Amino acid sequence: MSALSRGLAGGIVALVSTVGVVGFAGPAGAATTLRFYSVSQQQAAYDPSGQTITSQNSAAQVGDRFESTHIDFSGTHKHHSSSISASDHLLCQLLTVSSTGGTGVCDGQIAVGGALLLAEHVAVTFAANGSLSPIPINGGTGPYRGARGTVRSVGIGSSSNADLTITLTKP
Repeated sequence: MSALSRGLAGGIVALVSTVGVVGFAGPAGAATTLRFYSVSQQQAAYDPSGQTITSQNSAAQVGDRFESTHIDFSGTHKHHSSSISASDHLLCQLLTVSSTGGTGVCDGQIAVGGALLLAEHVAVTFAANGSLSPIPINGGTGPYRGARGTVRSVGIGSSSNADLTITLTKP
């Protein structure tokens, strides 16, 4: 998998690990900030024909797909809860690739108690170094119905884990 492919896989952590058990607080339009330590459970990469990408040195190409699941703990990698707060799944597909990164479209679902937070068919920009643009949140169920916001991710060393800061706006 190329640096971009590894960056995309790491960036997926950011999108899919976005909420905990804390719901919206305050009046409509009020912002809520959530922080989580996201731990990778499974990651896979597929070429445009659906074959698993196994080589660490494969160049990313248009049509590649990246899939991952995570468990999420309230807090940060330095100080977090000992119990799982959420779990998630994400699938992204590369739309463009260049020497500086690429763009893609992602679909993510995060299970939080009996509710979901959604990032459905959202545009994402990936840099060759593994960083990515803020990820838009565009919906949810239960207490997250109509949620809007962003997810910002900071990778933890060379792992596939990340610290997340999520800002949501109550509809």
